[in-house]
Amino acid sequence: VDGSASEPHEYRDAERTLTRLLDLMQRGRLPAQLLPLLDNFHAAVSADPASRCHLLALSHDALVVIFDGLADPLEPSVAVAFSSTCKGLRTPLQASLEVLKERHTKAEALWSKASTAESLAFMRDADELTWDAGDVTADDMATLAMLLRTRGLPKLQEINVVGSKFGDAGVQALCEGLAYSSLSTFSLGSNDFGTAGAEALGATLRSGGLPDLEVLSLGGNRIGKQGVAALAEPLRRHPLLRKLDFEG
Repeated sequence: VDGSASEPHEYRDAERTLTRLLDLMQRGRLPAQLLPLLDNFHAAVSADPASRCHLLALSHDALVVIFDGLADPLEPSVAVAFSSTCKGLRTPLQASLEVLKERHTKAEALWSKASTAESLAFMRDADELTWDAGDVTADDMATLAMLLRTRGLPKLQEINVVGSKFGDAGVQALCEGLAYSSLSTFSLGSNDFGTAGAEALGATLRSGGLPDLEVLSLGGNRIGKQGVAALAEPLRRHPLLRKLDFEG
């Protein structure tokens, strides 16, 4: 399958597409509620195997739901292949394809700043991600939040972003995705954020985010008394927490 989000690879075999979708569902990459839609697709293929593309019998909403389930910013080729099963799918999914392309581009930009020589494909299965080059921006943190929110990092246990200057805006952007993660170690040392960033993190913790948190490192920032107060109460609700770092 072509890995590009802009140039599709033609899939002409409906049964082959169905097999791929069911495989992704079994591996937890597609929500189980899509199964009735795929059952309808399979029934249509079995009843009339000579038809060019049975996916066109599905509603626009159903197509978008399936596409969104496949739309992994770190691995866009699967969703692109789905949209290219037949020519009639390209138009109704064009807007979704543009969103996916933009997210993939942002993920590449974020990954280029990571402390690793691995390819982007490595990111999806990583259990630890580190950025310490000092050039991570608030927009990059929004991208990381997007990847967490779209379940693009299912195995991630540890995030370390150290020495950048994204400030409160970066922490606030990242907090939009933390509710969807199961991190055990979270380090944001020396990123020039203060009370507002600490309060955003405190609100995330208070709402049930980061339930498996064991290590929290926020040293080298300007949190102050008000920021610490915003974190103290919700951190008491995290029984696995064993280490706090507020050095500096």
